[in-house]
Amino acid sequence: MNLKNKVVLITASSTGIGRAMAEAFAKEGANVIINYRKQKEEGEKVLKVIKEIGGDHLLIQADVSKEDEVKKMFSEIEKKYGVVDILMNNAGDAKSVDFLKSTFEEWEYQLHNNFLSAVICSREFLKLKGSENVRKIINTSSIWGFDDKCQPNYMAYGASKAAMNSFTKNMAKMFAPNVLVNAIAPGYVITPHWGDMSEEEMQEEGNAQLIERMIQPEEVAEGAIFLAKNDATTGIILSIDGGIALKTV
Repeated sequence: MNLKNKVVLITASSTGIGRAMAEAFAKEGANVIINYRKQKEEGEKVLKVIKEIGGDHLLIQADVSKEDEVKKMFSEIEKKYGVVDILMNNAGDAKSVDFLKSTFEEWEYQLHNNFLSAVICSREFLKLKGSENVRKIINTSSIWGFDDKCQPNYMAYGASKAAMNSFTKNMAKMFAPNVLVNAIAPGYVITPHWGDMSEEEMQEEGNAQLIERMIQPEEVAEGAIFLAKNDATTGIILSIDGGIALKTV
């Protein structure tokens, strides 16, 4: 797929991996829809950057874990663009929970934000009138979503990403060849999730990976560009994990 003038919706793209994806797609000539839930100021910064690159971009607010807000968002997008060629389901939030002390609300929060948001957005994406060309869905999963990898203190997060992996493969089977569905499974990426970590702390976390450093958001975005441009790929979970899966027992 040539990404020139393609319409790309990236959920949670005001910061972190999503922001890097927005900039990467804009550089490919795509028209990018930046989505944010609360960080309007950060979203406006991204919009300014990609407008300088060129293209017809849009900033839109919606909590993608809420069905009514997603429907409203897609209605606005349809009025402006008519169709979305690529959906990047990037929204998510990793929170550590003590299983025995965890509440239903804590589990529900992570399942809604990390997985069900992708279900809701994918359904509305598929309802839009299709173009003559193939369309793409790319989900942001995690290395902790694979069934042989786990972090017990992030059990809810891992479960939500495991669901994302299964969802990705089932969607790929269901909608090929008109819609190709893939996912990216990052390892430890430098994002605002880590908070105000010192250089020493950041290096310590990076050392958990074979590359002995944290992954840059731009490196994950490169994987998204690959999956968006390659029309022979569907149903895969692309690991961009710095080799951490090989170090985990």
